[in-house]
Amino acid sequence: MLTTFFKNKRVPLKRYMLSGSLVFLLGLLQYRYLYLLLKKMPMRTGTAWGLHFIITTVRSHALHRGFTFRDQPQLPYLESLIRTFGSYAFILVASTLMMILLCDVGRFYPLTGWILDTGFCAVCNFVIMSRWTICCTKKDDLNEIDSAHPDCSD
Repeated sequence: MLTTFFKNKRVPLKRYMLSGSLVFLLGLLQYRYLYLLLKKMPMRTGTAWGLHFIITTVRSHALHRGFTFRDQPQLPYLESLIRTFGSYAFILVASTLMMILLCDVGRFYPLTGWILDTGFCAVCNFVIMSRWTICCTKKDDLNEIDSAHPDCSD
C-alpha cells in the first residue's frame, strides 16, 4: 500500500522533502528558542512542542500549499487551512503526548525527542496534506466539491 502511495505521480514527494528540510531547520531553531524561553515551566518539552507545532502548522501549510503541491488540484485556501487545523488536532495531541512521555517522563534528551516526534509528524502530515487538506485527490472529494470549487477538477 505505501509503495503504491509513494509511486503515485500525483504525490510530489521530492518537493515535500525539500520544503520539509526547510521547515525542519526553522522548526529546530523555533523549538530550541521556545524550550529555552520556558525555562521554569513544568513539562517544558511538551509545552514547547505544542506551541512549536501550532506556529509551524501555519507556516508549513502556506509553504506546502504554494510549493510542494503547487501542481495539484487544490481546495480554496481558507477551507484548506480549516481542514488542516481540524486534522492536525489529532497529530498535535498525539505528538505532544509523545514528547511528554519521551522527555518529561522518560528523560530522553529534548533534541532526541524532537527529532523522533518530527519524524512521526512528517509522515502523518504528508499523508494528510496530499490526500485531504490541500489537494483534492480522492474521487469522492473531487465529485463532491467539483461544482462548488472548479479549481479542484482535473
